[in-house]
Amino acid sequence: MKSSGFVINWIIVIVAVCILLLVGVVLFFMGSGSGGFSKTEVKENPENIEQPPINNNPVDPTANVAKEITDATFKIDNTDVKLADGKSGTISVFNDPIKIDINNDGIEDKALMLTDSSKKAYYVSAAIKSGDGYIGTNAISLNVGDMAPKKISANGQIIIIDYSYRRSSDPVFERLATSIRKGFVFENGILKEANASTVAEKGCTSTGGKVVTTSCCKTAIDFSNNCLIGACGCSPNNSKQVRSCSCSSGKCFDGNECITK
Repeated sequence: MKSSGFVINWIIVIVAVCILLLVGVVLFFMGSGSGGFSKTEVKENPENIEQPPINNNPVDPTANVAKEITDATFKIDNTDVKLADGKSGTISVFNDPIKIDINNDGIEDKALMLTDSSKKAYYVSAAIKSGDGYIGTNAISLNVGDMAPKKISANGQIIIIDYSYRRSSDPVFERLATSIRKGFVFENGILKEANASTVAEKGCTSTGGKVVTTSCCKTAIDFSNNCLIGACGCSPNNSKQVRSCSCSSGKCFDGNECITK
């Protein structure tokens, strides 16, 4: 009797061990699947390492890539124009290209002006750095009459064009030169004209000014020329709130930037 009881006890122990082993195996496989133990969370950039800027404006990978800007292809008046050493028929590069990271990818691109001698036309365009070469963007016409380009520059990701013009529709004796500033940005793969307020705000802050809200005449627009007397001298009933540029002492905002009075 003692022998049979001993055997039964050992059988019970072996069965219990087998059950424990089976439960352990089941739990192991449940933990390695989606329904069991949670996986270890992997944090992106755990050491807060500075990441490269995000390129929100990728260029067309199928576009023509030229080793030099002067050999790039630009879309002018909806036609692809490929330059060769800066020229193509009556079209040529007007100025020395300037440096700008126009698509905000951390890589230096170029901005430039083109001219068509047959039309007396001027265009602004850009060349996006791609690998070892450049991809030209669309070109935007600057012509508003008899114009004379003054300067091309960059402010952040904005191309700035300063020029003067005389409207050809005006009588000859009334054709006074007017100074104009326009900005251009690269968005969704296309070069386009920037909002005037955005350009003026950049011009304000980049020359030491601060953007403020002030009361001006109802005819005033945001970032008006406050170097002029009377722009904000109307009565409360004839005034409205506009955004303006407050320059440092001894300076005023001419509509484009802070200048010495």
